[in-house]
Amino acid sequence: MKKVIISYKRLPVIVRKAIKSAFPLGIENELQSIKNVITGKFFEGLIYEFDNITYLIKTDDYNHSVDSNDSDILFDNEDSFNEEY
Repeated sequence: MKKVIISYKRLPVIVRKAIKSAFPLGIENELQSIKNVITGKFFEGLIYEFDNITYLIKTDDYNHSVDSNDSDILFDNEDSFNEEY
């Protein structure tokens, strides 16, 4: 299974629609605190599976503007996500 880290604004429209359908009351209760293994900083995100792809969706732009330096990172390894609770 392919894993992708992506900001909410950069998600394909079909994935956004699937998330809105799966969480009609919003995703706020589904967010997880996740540690960036490169910088060591924490951020809130949503893990969502769609069409054989696991998306780690950074939600800092869910209701805000997007950081212009935001980029996608692709992972093939199952251990690529570092979750902290």
